[in-house]
Amino acid sequence: MGLAIVCLKPGCPPFLIKDIYQYVFMNSVVLDVSVAAASLVVLIIAVFALPMVLPAGYATLLALILFIACMSGGGYFISNTYKAQ
Repeated sequence: MGLAIVCLKPGCPPFLIKDIYQYVFMNSVVLDVSVAAASLVVLIIAVFALPMVLPAGYATLLALILFIACMSGGGYFISNTYKAQ
């Protein structure tokens, strides 16, 4: 991965793009919160949509399984993709 120096104003200290990318775009807290929010949206949609095609008990159980799968899959992806350095 190549590094470049970014300076937005004359006389400012140089920042490495790797550092900016690591702390802004790969912040694990932001990624965790976004996965949780997306999983919550999946849960809400599933709770309202699945009872239209399945009995209520099965629909609720399937919605919970989808929620857990989304949370687990997101956490697994984040932990394997953005390992601590």
